[in-house]
Amino acid sequence: MRYSTEHQRNIAFDLLQFRRSEWSVRECFAQGEPLIIYGLDFLGRELYFELKEWVNVLCFIDRSHDMEQFDRLPVYGMDNAALPPLLGSYREVKVLVVVLSDWNNIAGGIRQRFKNAAPVSVYALTAACKLHHVDFVRRIQPPALELVKKMTANEPAEIGKIVLVGTSYTQLLSFLALPDWQDALYIAEHFFPAAVAEKMTAYGIPCLYEQSAGEFYDICYLIAAYARAHDIPVYGHDHMFLARAFLENSVTVIEDGDANYAFRHAVTYQTMLDDRRVYYPFGFDRLVHKVILTGLMSVPPELTKKAVCIEPSALWSGKSEPEKRMIADLYSFPYDEILTLVEEGRDFLFLTEAYSFMNGDDVISDQKQVEMYRELLSQYDSGRILIKPHPSDHVDYGRMMPEYKILPKQFPIQMLTWTGIALKKIIVMWGTTCMHIFSDGYEVDVHKDILYRYGILT
Repeated sequence: MRYSTEHQRNIAFDLLQFRRSEWSVRECFAQGEPLIIYGLDFLGRELYFELKEWVNVLCFIDRSHDMEQFDRLPVYGMDNAALPPLLGSYREVKVLVVVLSDWNNIAGGIRQRFKNAAPVSVYALTAACKLHHVDFVRRIQPPALELVKKMTANEPAEIGKIVLVGTSYTQLLSFLALPDWQDALYIAEHFFPAAVAEKMTAYGIPCLYEQSAGEFYDICYLIAAYARAHDIPVYGHDHMFLARAFLENSVTVIEDGDANYAFRHAVTYQTMLDDRRVYYPFGFDRLVHKVILTGLMSVPPELTKKAVCIEPSALWSGKSEPEKRMIADLYSFPYDEILTLVEEGRDFLFLTEAYSFMNGDDVISDQKQVEMYRELLSQYDSGRILIKPHPSDHVDYGRMMPEYKILPKQFPIQMLTWTGIALKKIIVMWGTTCMHIFSDGYEVDVHKDILYRYGILT
């Protein structure tokens, strides 16, 4: 999907959200102030009808409709001779730019031609409107909210780095690999565990956490521009939706599992930049100059010159005890409890997958998923089994499979290997990442065949 389409979709969703919430972008303007709207597509018209009774709309600017009219207002091309005297009648005129796929060129052209014109991105309006309504952003802790407000208003903000995360694993790697992560603003998409985001609040770690897909894309777009203007480095994922606002910042990619080790995954997740060039994520794009990897697999040749390999277990060992306790608590990693359970003989670990969540009830319901797992585990001694749910798995195993011991789902599974807990067997459905995590010193049972019988694979 091209970025221009995504921008339009994001703006349309925001305007619908505002109407349901009885908000309006009118609150971003003084009553009666002069305004020009750049872009006469359906969104430009929607914004016009929202604003026409509040501000003084002078005209429209549109590349394709010079010398036409809309609702008895003139529509000019950028170079129309009528524009300079019209703008010259006012001390300052805001130009609301609805076309964001070419924002830099449009805004630069407006400033160059009209000295008293102030181009305004429609994202600046929607972001400001959201931030004015704190209920909408109640998932942002106060430290993050203050940072975000300053950055979107282009005011000085004390921030050293931005980290984009969709999984707790990548966030954990950032804690291990990046110095002074306390000065970072974390931006987490809706797949990120909500419980971890809540724990971040308790530790005062700023985190912009979305609850539904793309709800903070406009805010991220402005944060990315602020980061570029102030040379603030960006780390983390370059494949998640919110990361698209930051691709021009050259993200230092942090590993997210086996996807960083094969170009075919980058092809699957490719996206289109505003200049219509294809962007290949997971560190493979030419805009990315550095990729932080753990050596989970062999470094692909495309990343050889930009890969920096770290050893997580060594970095974990190098942390102070207070840091280890903080990180363990952040991810609800019950080290002492697991150690005791393993010593008592519960040394088989079963890792669930979120099939009902990913495929929907029409493929497999929660009940059917539990039935499948019970069938699979029936061939093992139930007294030896620990179940670690996938972070995206929403099944209540404590209620539906009470005969088994259920571990918290928030902590990255890699923490079990870094801390050296002596598990004997790992039971998985399939999954390249887990196969490599537990490749040394563990017996791994893979049960891919059952997925065909239950209709998950065909």
